[in-house]
Amino acid sequence: MYFKETLKIFLKGPKIELLSLIVGLTVMLTIANIKMPNWIWLLALGFMILCSSMFRFITVDEEYYHNDQFKLTQNNIIDYVISKNLFVIFFVSLIIGLVLISSLLLQGDEFDINRFGQVIIYCLFVIGSENILLSFHNKPVEGYASGLKRNEVEDIRVGWLNFKNQIPSFFIIGLFCILFFVLKFTPDLFLSVIYSLTGCITLSYFVKASIK
Repeated sequence: MYFKETLKIFLKGPKIELLSLIVGLTVMLTIANIKMPNWIWLLALGFMILCSSMFRFITVDEEYYHNDQFKLTQNNIIDYVISKNLFVIFFVSLIIGLVLISSLLLQGDEFDINRFGQVIIYCLFVIGSENILLSFHNKPVEGYASGLKRNEVEDIRVGWLNFKNQIPSFFIIGLFCILFFVLKFTPDLFLSVIYSLTGCITLSYFVKASIK
């Protein structure tokens, strides 16, 4: 249920905005992958920020938040947690797939798919951490107004509010960058999945405790 609800809200705005978002992310991350092949940390950082931002967006943006909280009960907590995580994985997988295809077409024989396996592992760690963070950092945040005509002052104000809301997430991502790229810790897929599941279990527990 919550996956469909999230997808419904996500697709509700002008389709040109969604298309622009997908194309922009694909172009930016493809350039990072092709032009800076020795800087895997930059590609990984881009995807980790994408995971974090998407997770926060579909959970604490006020439109999603109020829609979810109105329907949230003790009986559908698992559905809520799984749906939010699956949606992030679905969207990020879409972008990864588009970047893979774009890079393959542009690089040909020089294309290296192995780095994306590591990027996926890093993303799972970020998703796990976002679940834990949402357990206590879960106040709704004002979202951007939809439409092509923009109020720049209002967009800057809302953007600043969202940036402040994501500071704890950025701090966690910074810690992961130090762990993975400075201290050279190389986690495997099994560890990342266990960590991500732990985050989901933690969020489920705290959401259940918050519902009277």
